[in-house]
Amino acid sequence: MNEAGKNKGFSLIELVVTIAVMGIVVLISVNLFWMIQKADVESTTEHIDTALSSLRSKTLSKGNEYMMRIEPDGSNVCKVEILEKASIINDDGSVTEGDWKVLESQKLKEAEVSGSDGAGNEVTIKDGCMIEIQCSKSNGSFTRAEVIKADATKLSIVQINITKSERNKAIKLVIPTGRHYID
Repeated sequence: MNEAGKNKGFSLIELVVTIAVMGIVVLISVNLFWMIQKADVESTTEHIDTALSSLRSKTLSKGNEYMMRIEPDGSNVCKVEILEKASIINDDGSVTEGDWKVLESQKLKEAEVSGSDGAGNEVTIKDGCMIEIQCSKSNGSFTRAEVIKADATKLSIVQINITKSERNKAIKLVIPTGRHYID
């Protein structure tokens, strides 16, 4: 028999091994994709939770007015900021409230952030919408927790939701105490 007649293509074993290797590569890729999605949701949740703790701590310890704001910062990306209400001391010694100034700012991982009122109403933070939260100087309770929509209407919220590719986390706000927890 000549040399050309012996080589008729791939053997069944070579084909099975190739398909098995491709299956393993696909499986690893899918698992990595889901791990990245989960890490983005967890990271965003932790940053918002830390900002809420910082807001409450600053409000109780420094006696000034502070606010936490979550707003869009690009395509499907938000930022969380801690702001302080500036006080201006006039020449006559009187105090005038000034604008809010940013003390801390953190860009969040790519994930959808929304606020909900616990009664089924939910607003996603995008296109001019934002979440603003303030605490009481006397006891740290949440005095204001709301989504401000693009048309300036407001929705009082009790929960902040973080979602990416079917991965979900929620931060529950306990309004009377100023406490919050990850659900």
